[in-house]
Amino acid sequence: MSAAHRRITLTGSVVGAAVVALDGTVLTVVQPTLQKDLHASFAQVRWTSTGYLIAVAGLLVLAGRLGDRYGHRRLFAVGMLGFGATSAGIGLASGIGTVIVLRVAQGAFGALLQPATLGMLRAAFPPTGWGCPSRCGPAPSAWRPRRDRFSAEPWPSTRDGGRPSSSTFRRRC
Repeated sequence: MSAAHRRITLTGSVVGAAVVALDGTVLTVVQPTLQKDLHASFAQVRWTSTGYLIAVAGLLVLAGRLGDRYGHRRLFAVGMLGFGATSAGIGLASGIGTVIVLRVAQGAFGALLQPATLGMLRAAFPPTGWGCPSRCGPAPSAWRPRRDRFSAEPWPSTRDGGRPSSSTFRRRC
């Protein structure tokens, strides 16, 4: 993957995650105006925020699974398009009931965005390029996770009667 493609992926992921996070809180600023313009009760106005947050939180795990199954880029595109369409619908809505329903739908599309951003970042920046703490110098293998979890010996450094073996200071990365 080229550096330009990685930058585009990073930018898109940050924008997608920021849109979902900001939209969860931005409605608190316009709630008094929304209540006055749409002649809504306080409870109805609160449902515009609560419905969004419940939809995002309730569908987040399912959306992550869908991203694993059908592709994170595809879900990111569907999430962004749906999020934008519901935002336009909310702007054009004439009643509070419509706003509440569209906010729940917007939360569902937002739930598609969040795990997709992480999946796309993981694909664009694989963990092999991150580096490991052992790059700073060798560390005894007793301090690192072991590859053979079911070994009879508790610590690799005690194989030779307490003396470090050659595998003790082996680099993992």
